[in-house]
Amino acid sequence: MLQRAKALYEMVGSESGLKCPKCGEFAGQYLRDVLSKHSSATRRAEINKKHLKIEPPRNSTKHVYSFLLIDPDWLNGAPGLINDAELGGYADATVEATSRWYEQRLENLRLIEVRGRIKLAEDTSHLGMVEAAPIFQNEDETGGEEQADEADAIDRKEYGLPQFITLADGRRIDTRRGTIPQQSHFTCGKCGQKQDVRESVEKFGHGAPVAVYATQGYCADCDAEGQIYGGRFFAKLAGSDQRRLVRAEQEWSVRRDTDLADFWPRQEIAYSYMTHHANFALPKQGYTHWWKMFNSRQLLLLASLLKAIQSGKVSKQVKEQALGAFQQYVRMQNMFVIWHQTYDKIAPFMSNPNYAPKARTVENNLCGKLGYGTWTSCSQTILDGLSWCRQPNELYLHSEAGVTRSAKVQPGDALCAGAQLHCGSSSDLPLYANGSFDLVITDPPFGDNIFYSDLANFFHVWLRLPLCNTYPEFFDPAQTPQAQEALAPRLLSDDEANEYYKVRLTACWTEACRVLKDGGLLAFTFHHSEEAQWAIVLDSLFEAGFLLEQTFPIASDEQKGEGGQYGAKGTEYDIIHVCRKRLAEPTAASWAKMRQWVKSELSRLKLLLAAYKANELSDVDIRVILRGKALEFYSRHYGQVFTSADEPLSIRHALGGINQLLDEGTGDASGNPPAIVQPVAYQYLRLFTPRPSRAADDVSKSLFGTTIRQRDFEDRGLVEERNRVVTAIPIQQRFQDFRKRPRREMKTEIDQAHFLIGAAKPNSGVNLEQELSKDTWMVRRSVDAVLEWYAKMSPDLELRAASTLARTILRQTLDKLRQQPAE
Repeated sequence: MLQRAKALYEMVGSESGLKCPKCGEFAGQYLRDVLSKHSSATRRAEINKKHLKIEPPRNSTKHVYSFLLIDPDWLNGAPGLINDAELGGYADATVEATSRWYEQRLENLRLIEVRGRIKLAEDTSHLGMVEAAPIFQNEDETGGEEQADEADAIDRKEYGLPQFITLADGRRIDTRRGTIPQQSHFTCGKCGQKQDVRESVEKFGHGAPVAVYATQGYCADCDAEGQIYGGRFFAKLAGSDQRRLVRAEQEWSVRRDTDLADFWPRQEIAYSYMTHHANFALPKQGYTHWWKMFNSRQLLLLASLLKAIQSGKVSKQVKEQALGAFQQYVRMQNMFVIWHQTYDKIAPFMSNPNYAPKARTVENNLCGKLGYGTWTSCSQTILDGLSWCRQPNELYLHSEAGVTRSAKVQPGDALCAGAQLHCGSSSDLPLYANGSFDLVITDPPFGDNIFYSDLANFFHVWLRLPLCNTYPEFFDPAQTPQAQEALAPRLLSDDEANEYYKVRLTACWTEACRVLKDGGLLAFTFHHSEEAQWAIVLDSLFEAGFLLEQTFPIASDEQKGEGGQYGAKGTEYDIIHVCRKRLAEPTAASWAKMRQWVKSELSRLKLLLAAYKANELSDVDIRVILRGKALEFYSRHYGQVFTSADEPLSIRHALGGINQLLDEGTGDASGNPPAIVQPVAYQYLRLFTPRPSRAADDVSKSLFGTTIRQRDFEDRGLVEERNRVVTAIPIQQRFQDFRKRPRREMKTEIDQAHFLIGAAKPNSGVNLEQELSKDTWMVRRSVDAVLEWYAKMSPDLELRAASTLARTILRQTLDKLRQQPAE
């Protein structure tokens, strides 16, 4: 610190930024005095950046904007051959070829730090340029999981770097010119040709070469001094770093077939949907073997760790706990790990459940004290889990002064020894006698959302190395079992895939029913963004002999990441289903009887549930609970509920009827939309007339079981989502948009109604009678009903008046047109 203070003191006099740009007088005397005291300090405590008076106001932060760019010369790339010698950098390249690659990529490698930012609308840096290069927005390969909040997103659109900046060496560079013009493509920095990454890699017959351009480090002293970014920093790859990489390549080339020969997976990637059809087909991208998903240093590290675990002089139980940490560390140490820009940390492999290759990968550290995903943090989670077993704690929610807080409580019920664990198919449980369990808890697969077996093979090939002798029935096979996996294969037609899924799921429910006591409970959680998959689950559940007792909505843990980009995207909540065994054969019941029973139960339960609304039980939560109660009746008479035409009522049609009953029985003052409108229009009017904005979670819950999704509204330009809030586009805004377009493009009743309402407002600039008299568009029959709906139900009085006027003019104009003689 003292050396830095002395260096800064010596630089003060020559710093141009401390001189008046007009007269040249020095204006940094206060700064010079402070640095003079710091440079002569005898104790560390005498050097404090607060003396510079650049601290932000109390309880606020001072943003420091800094951008790190790569020198454009480096982006020109490197040829595949130099002096007829091939360059490596890919999984099965020779050590010599990879060493040449690293040396070549060190040339022209420079990182450019740019501090500060401007308002982009005021950027004049492009003036005088003959031709600006095309602007490529480098796509984030995380699939959007790191969306910033709304304020941050707006800020990034308004502020940033000038398009052109001048470097210290006099070069002028374009800060918006990248090499990734669109997803899975790249543009050659040398010739400018755009190419498909998959096609280019496939032609060479091996994986794409990977070059390191930056490292992130941590300075504990800087952190202690309170420097920005918590003591972390970035640095370009140095010659010493390159030499360490080469030494790791050399060490791995020797040890891979000697002392580490038994500790890394050598087999080819077995054929599966996720590896050979989805994710651009891994073998075509050079990933023909599991080990090619790692670089040499990662293989050296993982194989050494596995050897240490296997050869350690500890108990079998300790080794298996260590393997649990190792399994997690494999996720963190491979060539599919990326950097999570918003959260400023790594995003491990399979944060999204796929094998999609990554263009910009991150190699993680082994034992660093700082950072997510190190071996230290992975092993610590095992230790934390063991501590929890001895002294469990749970989160307890309590309200205090109107604020809900969580606190950890210790119930004092440590885990009891003697629990039995068995691995096998839940469709065949010969170890357990009939009626031997009080409770069965499970979490079934969600249709075709996740191919668990295909993804589990990544871990299986590593774990089978130390475990195949101990557990040969599980780890001797080269891949995980797939024959009984309950999922909907995407290679089959929809009907065949759904039947495949249902048969296997029904077998699991049937076996659970067999081992459950007559008074026992089955509980599981399930929610799929497609109604058809939920209907299959319920159908198979009832067919296996279960009754649905109750449903409870809970926040989904599948909506991971900012904006919900990880996991089962678009699923904001899960439903816990509680079931019992059906002890008597279903009896016949008519749909009319079911409607009557359901309406009676809904009336009874609504009064009971209303008391819980004060405890944050929302209307949509109540709707989920009521839907579950309605399904209870259907499950009691499964297969024996008949329509008026004496046809069995399917679960899909039952869901539709139940949702209609829920709409009719809401008791909401806004009533129900006109039945004549299309389904999307019906749900749009139901949700967004009384309230123009709703939480995305509420929209998803309200639409569940209707076959309508939020995306249906978005695709029609009816709503937009920002920061997890869905808002209806204002009618006046839609009217102004329609004015600029041909009238024949307004095909839906909502579009036409919104145009008429906007035109009926004062000073709209549109003569509504003349518009309706034109033959350029045809008003849908249901528009009158929509206008009547808005006239009665809109909370906006001005909109009500405009709707009433529009409806009156519409009816009068149509009457006049009908009275005109036909030509």
